[in-house]
Amino acid sequence: MEDEGGRTRAPSDPSRKTRNREKDKGRGTGRKTVRFRTHFTNNLLFAMRERGWEEWVEGQGELDWDIFWTNTKWIYDNASTIYRRLKPHQRVNHFVNTHELTRKDLVIKNIKRKARQLEKEGKYEDARAMLEITPPTYVLPADYALFLEEFKRRPGSVWIAKPIGKAQGKGIFLLKNLKQVQEWNVFRVRQETEGGLPGPEAYIVQEYIINPHLLGGKKYDIRLYCLITSFSPLCVWLHRSGFARFSKHRFSLQNLEDSFVHLTNHAIQKLDVEYNATETDCKWSLSSLRKHLKQTIGEENTLRCFQKIEEIVVRTMLSVKSVMISDPHCFELYGFDVLIDENLQPWLVEVNASPSMTSDTDTDAAMKSRILHDTFDVLGLEGERQPEGLSVGGFDLLYNADQILTQRKRDGGNQTAQRLRLKQGAVYNSTLGLPLPWVR
Repeated sequence: MEDEGGRTRAPSDPSRKTRNREKDKGRGTGRKTVRFRTHFTNNLLFAMRERGWEEWVEGQGELDWDIFWTNTKWIYDNASTIYRRLKPHQRVNHFVNTHELTRKDLVIKNIKRKARQLEKEGKYEDARAMLEITPPTYVLPADYALFLEEFKRRPGSVWIAKPIGKAQGKGIFLLKNLKQVQEWNVFRVRQETEGGLPGPEAYIVQEYIINPHLLGGKKYDIRLYCLITSFSPLCVWLHRSGFARFSKHRFSLQNLEDSFVHLTNHAIQKLDVEYNATETDCKWSLSSLRKHLKQTIGEENTLRCFQKIEEIVVRTMLSVKSVMISDPHCFELYGFDVLIDENLQPWLVEVNASPSMTSDTDTDAAMKSRILHDTFDVLGLEGERQPEGLSVGGFDLLYNADQILTQRKRDGGNQTAQRLRLKQGAVYNSTLGLPLPWVR
């Protein structure tokens, strides 16, 4: 989903002036001046200007830019006519069919399809791990009968319903009794058969995590930033910055209709009458969360939990790899949302296209500015050689299929190379900032 929104304040980043001076030093020494185009007026625009890039303006050629950071609607409307006219150096911030990953129903479909493929290949452990990325999930109305059967089989279970085409917590509600499910379906059928109108939009229904890991009695989820520079071969970068988003009220199952308890989306929490952006601490930096977890659950448990989060990122990307159109002009910065339960098992909530680059605080602005600058450094847009190391700024190279191909060629494609597929593909110099190899 696309979750741009909110207001923006200019980033107060102490390294900003240093970056500008470095850019100035680079001019005249072979570094290219980049021309950018964007629809956004938030931290993204500030970061591009900080680098000394030239801004595309109306009246210049439609394709007279080096990088275009746009929204997904522009991609859907123009991909078929624009992409084939781009020059090799030009970059756009979305893959053509990015919805295969970011639409709630399609990512579930792709995860299940990948699991079936792994089962056919006899990789039962990998197939099980693939299905365990998310809680049990059904797409309504297509899977209504299957969901109803599961619902009856497990009386008292709680489910969360999410519209597939909305973001920022809009349209989400919780289900606990059969009457709610049946009323939803009756309304859909009546609209379609009697009124001739389309029924309610499609939803995914997932088993609700009724035992989330809590901090201070409050529910939270984690936003991570994942950069894909190619789907073929797959190349995944994961940033060490991110944040935990808290609900303002203590967690309880007593009132399933209270969005301020059950939904951590900032867009929801700021609607609370008690919300104050300068006083309400609804966000922690990822580093603060790690530090707290190490103190409360121990270093080993914290490391293992964050390794599982990395595995979710890799497996999710592998599930869509074969269906994504990997145009060489494309890259994408995704927002990964993950929830941890009380057993320290992480679950994928969703993947967002265009993760919000707006901010309410200087701290948030500085974090997003760093992520954007590191993204541009990975892309190497200024004519410098693209990085070959394991880390660039805050990004760690989590998975690189080029390494897999090299390893398999070196080993003659034997069984050893096959077993090394995930280990060789992921670079485990960092576990979201915590060094420890990922042991499968």
